[in-house]
Amino acid sequence: IKNIICACSSLDFEYLLTESGKLRFKAYSHTIDRAQLKEAKTTQGMGFVYKEDFQSVNEMFRYYWTIFNEKIKNQTKLVYKK
Repeated sequence: IKNIICACSSLDFEYLLTESGKLRFKAYSHTIDRAQLKEAKTTQGMGFVYKEDFQSVNEMFRYYWTIFNEKIKNQTKLVYKK
């Protein structure tokens, strides 16, 4: 009789890098079914997440359009000063 140990578990980790929670660090390790993927038994990942809340899609576009336009204006000012 073989001893079979099944550690079927998932781990998700999230750490807030700013007090507001807009910038986060996330990591995970998930056990996957062998039928889904023949080679690996787990999948892992980690990365940084930036999260911004908006009331509507229109508000989101206005927010990023303003940032984009300010950067373009600043870059053109630098070009003309040289």
